[in-house]
Amino acid sequence: MNDPIKKRGRPKGTGSANSKMLRVIVTPRQERLLSILRTEWGMSESEHVRRALDKYLDELITRGELVDSGVFTSPKIIKEES
Repeated sequence: MNDPIKKRGRPKGTGSANSKMLRVIVTPRQERLLSILRTEWGMSESEHVRRALDKYLDELITRGELVDSGVFTSPKIIKEES
């Protein structure tokens, strides 16, 4: 049995000892697709949601719509002046 072991959970160095639990309500379609990902990728639905949220936040930062000023401070939302 030389099957490679699937890595589970967060990549090292991306978690926080001060993580917060967040309840998310998903649509039936999202639940079905997350279930497929869980089965095929071997990661929890929570991990897939965390990674999607990380990607979304990174995109906002890249576009300059959000500034992450540090780990323990609140991010600042940049609003366009009308």
